[in-house]
Amino acid sequence: MAYASFQDVDQLLDTNFQKRCPKALFEICARKADSIIDARLASIYDTPFTTTPALVQNIAEDLTLYYILRSNYFAGVAGNDEEMRRELWKTTMGLLDDIVSGETILPDVDPSDANKRLGQIGSTHEDYHPAIDMGDERLWGPDEDMVEIDEDERRG
Repeated sequence: MAYASFQDVDQLLDTNFQKRCPKALFEICARKADSIIDARLASIYDTPFTTTPALVQNIAEDLTLYYILRSNYFAGVAGNDEEMRRELWKTTMGLLDDIVSGETILPDVDPSDANKRLGQIGSTHEDYHPAIDMGDERLWGPDEDMVEIDEDERRG
C-alpha cells in the first residue's frame, strides 16, 4: 500500500492545477515516491513502514505529485510546471535529508527503533551525542565546538 492516498494526491492536483489524475498513473508515481522514501530512510528506520508516519505521508504526497507533474509535462499534457516540480523535489529531498541527519524526527516512530537500526546504545541524557557520526557520510563535517580550540589547548 502506498504511503500517499489517491484521493489526497488527486485533490491536490485538482485544487492547485485544475487537473485530474488517472489511477494507473497515480499507482506508478506513488511506487516511485515510496521507493525513494524507503531508500533514503532505510539507513535509520526499518522500511517500508507498516504504519505510515504523518510526515512520511506528506513527503509521499509531494513526491507523487512531482512524478505526476513530470510525467504529464513530458507527455505534453500539462503546461510548464517546471518551477513547481523543482520546488516539490527540493523540499521533499531536503526533508528526507533532515530526517537522515537527525535535524527532523518522525514523531510517530519510536526513536529507540532508529537507535536499534543504527546499532547505537540509547541514552537517557537529553544532550547525548554519539562520538561517531552514524548518519549519511555526505553530511559529515567537523565538530563546530572543536574547531575553535586554541592552539595552546591542542599542545596540552
